[in-house]
This record gives sequence, structure tokens and C-alpha cells, in this order.
Amino acid sequence: MKLSLVIATHNGSKTLSTVLDSYTRQNIPDGLNFKIYIVDNASTDNTKSIIESFQHTLPLTYLYEPKPGKNTALNTAIKAIETDVYLFTDDDVIPNPDFIKNWYEILNKHPQYQIYGGRVEPKYPAGKPDWLTLEWIEMVCFAKSKSNLTTGPVDAGEVFGNNMLVREALFEHGLFDENTGPSPTSYGMGSETEFNIRMSTQFGALAYFSSENQVEHIIQPNQMSLKWINSRAEKFGRGQAYLEIKYQPYSGPFLSGLPRYLYSKLVVSKIKSIFESNHNRKLKLSWDYYETIGRIAAYKMHNQNKNK
Repeated sequence: MKLSLVIATHNGSKTLSTVLDSYTRQNIPDGLNFKIYIVDNASTDNTKSIIESFQHTLPLTYLYEPKPGKNTALNTAIKAIETDVYLFTDDDVIPNPDFIKNWYEILNKHPQYQIYGGRVEPKYPAGKPDWLTLEWIEMVCFAKSKSNLTTGPVDAGEVFGNNMLVREALFEHGLFDENTGPSPTSYGMGSETEFNIRMSTQFGALAYFSSENQVEHIIQPNQMSLKWINSRAEKFGRGQAYLEIKYQPYSGPFLSGLPRYLYSKLVVSKIKSIFESNHNRKLKLSWDYYETIGRIAAYKMHNQNKNK
């Protein structure tokens, strides 16, 4: 079996060394042809030199994609690699020592699935902050897996892109959508979710989840602020609106090209958050406000593209 690990990185020098070092301690089973591919997505820091410093200790290939956008970078790798299975993760995700070995065993034991996902847990710089009391915010912002997810068949939308495997044949139906996902211009969250939903609903792809094969997602100190959380809410709103427009078009009333409910949600959430004293409810209202801003931005962009 050929298993190819793919990481797209843009200026990932803060964490990339730690991540690649963790792969030097992997237990690679006999019979597995394991390779690592790092796609440098228009980095301007020392990302390239970090990658090159590990090429003598890891089966690592450097790829470069000048066009900014994570999905563009991932698609570049997919087109360049011959493999049986792609394993996708990120430049700030640390695997356990048996990560590759466990996936190899799972792939052989459960060959009827096309998409596989493993548990993701945030690794906070100084412990989980006291104000972060809502698990769903951890899930959206830091790709934390649901606590109640157990090993076995799972909805494809529950598989997150920083611990995700896809069988090569599935990409014959299409690649990652380059109109969503991290990019410098329009960052709508949910790029892997869009792919998984598309493959599941349109081509019948089945998904499997391993609760035991866990990775740690390194959380940066600058991400530990409400300002950063609010920015994620806006990006999440963009991504959700994109999925809505593409797969479940809103059928209710529109006003000036936007679903009418967005106007009321924007005003109500903002006013209520000003007077709310309960921490959790205030956090939820703030999220709703910035998510709605993101949804509005996505609809406006959609309308502009439609009118071109």
C-alpha cells in the first residue's frame, strides 16, 4: 500500500519544525510505502529551508504552489502524487507515535470506506482558557472533534481536514473546491467539509471515524482572544453561506439580494449582546453577530460573481 501524507503550509515556520520532528519518531509498519509531501503555498518566511532540513531524515518531497489558497495547494499535491491513499493534516498538528501504523491497520481492516477521520484535540499554550466554556466554539475554531464521537461509521461532515484520509479513487470525481478554504482574499471555512459532503451525497462515499487515533492541534497564543474568535466566526459564516448557496439554496424572502432574515439576526444579536450579562449567552450572541457578517459578505460576493 502507498500512503502519502500531504501538508499545505503558508508561512508555517513557527510550528513546522515541531510537526516534522514528530514524524521522525513514527512507527512505520513493514509493507507500507509511506511518503511525505509538503506544499509550500507562497511562503515568505523560512518554510522552505525548514522542509529541506528534514529531507535527510524523512521520506519527504518539497512541492511549491505560487497561487495562494490551501485548496489550490492540496490540489497541486493530488495531481503530482501517485498513491493509494492520501493522508491530510496541517503544519500545526502533532501525531502520536503510532499514528501512521494505526491508520495502516484501519485501512486494511475497513476497506469498504473511502473517507477516514481521526480525533483532533486542541493543544493550548498554557492550558485551556477559563473563558472558553463552549465546546462547539472549540470545534469550529480549533477543529476539535465532538466529545461523543465514537469509533465506527460516521457522517462524512464530521471528518476534519487536519486528521483525514481519502482513497485515491475518490478524487476521480473531483478535487477540493478552490473557491473555499483558507486564502488571502476570501477565507470561508469548511473546505474539507464541502469535499466530504459532495463525495458523500453525490457519489455515495462512506466515512469511518477513529476516536483512538488522535492528533494534537497546536493553538497559538494570538488565537487566545475574543478578537480572534470573532474573526473565525466571520470566516465560518462565509463558509456556511457558501455551502448553503451551493447545496441548499435559501427559498425564503430576499431583500436587496440578501436573505431577509440576515438583517434581523444582525441587529438582534448585536443589541442583545450589549445587555447580556451571562458569559455563555454573551459569547453565543457575539458569535452570531460576526457569523452573520460573514454570511452577508458571502452572499454579496456571490451576487457580484453572478452579475459579471
